[in-house]
Amino acid sequence: MTNRSRISRLVLDESHQFLTAVKYREHFPKIIELAKRAIQRVFLTGSLPRKFERPLLSVLGLSPSTKFIRAMTDQPHIGHHVIAFESKKYTSAAVAANVVSFLNKRWLKPEERGIIYCSSKAKVESLALLVPDSTSSHSTMIERGENERAWLDGTKKWMIATSGFIHGIDAKRVAAVIILDDGHREAEGTCGRRGGGKHEDQGDSTDEGCETQEKSRNSQVQNAGSW
Repeated sequence: MTNRSRISRLVLDESHQFLTAVKYREHFPKIIELAKRAIQRVFLTGSLPRKFERPLLSVLGLSPSTKFIRAMTDQPHIGHHVIAFESKKYTSAAVAANVVSFLNKRWLKPEERGIIYCSSKAKVESLALLVPDSTSSHSTMIERGENERAWLDGTKKWMIATSGFIHGIDAKRVAAVIILDDGHREAEGTCGRRGGGKHEDQGDSTDEGCETQEKSRNSQVQNAGSW
């Protein structure tokens, strides 16, 4: 094999998942085999606390002296809000549907869209019945590709999906994101892609949670309500 045909560098994004996703991604532990190869490896992540640096190096078979390069990832144009509600009276899905109604009337421009992230496929499918002008996506959905295209081209205003939709999505005019229950903080990055500000709300109670984010034009969303 000539040098020209050899792979000179491997770049792996979302590398924190070699720690967090090994329980259901059975091939991830094999990543340590790369340590035996004389090839440059670059691991990227925006979700690795410092205390997990050593465990990640161990999983990857890398030396403790491996260099970490960190950069500020704060996005000051993101605004966050917490919506509190009583779980004995309301479900998180019902609260999310009410937030969507508010955002459609008071916040989103006609050309803008939103995303709702759910913690399970079942919640995706049940919430899709409550939110008008929405479509949905999860890993075992047959019509997944068709639904995602409908949202991307603006046919549908809201996408209701599991966390898998977070990775690789780079859609424009995403002005609001709702994170239902125990959501993934990476979801923040899927909002505000047209530039300018964005805003996030989180609804919470003793055992239910609903988090949303949208572009931070002003503070009017603080009056979205408390259930």
